Amino acid sequence: LAPSGHIMFIFTKPNRHPPTTDTERALLFTESMAYSGTVRPDGAHPDGTHPDGRGRLITTIDISLNPAWSGDQLRLYTLTGDHLTIGTLPQTAPRFPARLFVGDVVFVRE
Repeated sequence: LAPSGHIMFIFTKPNRHPPTTDTERALLFTESMAYSGTVRPDGAHPDGTHPDGRGRLITTIDISLNPAWSGDQLRLYTLTGDHLTIGTLPQTAPRFPARLFVGDVVFVRE
């Protein structure tokens, strides 16, 4: 998360190994998620918070591993001490279209 508002996420499973077959290559792709874009405060809500008290951000995704994620998405955040937590609203994932999930990422200031 840069001071300019640019953000980039790359998520993968731990302990990955180089693929040796097309099936293994495809599996590495399905077990990964990545996108980049910009974040800005959500001006649609009068005090900038969600009903549960978390702050609201809009992430404008300009490129993604999954093109369906492009565009504006609402994110919720909390800032507690040196920990910034940014999370999604409940949503589906391409790999599990019938299940809802919430994703949270925690940044720790060094």
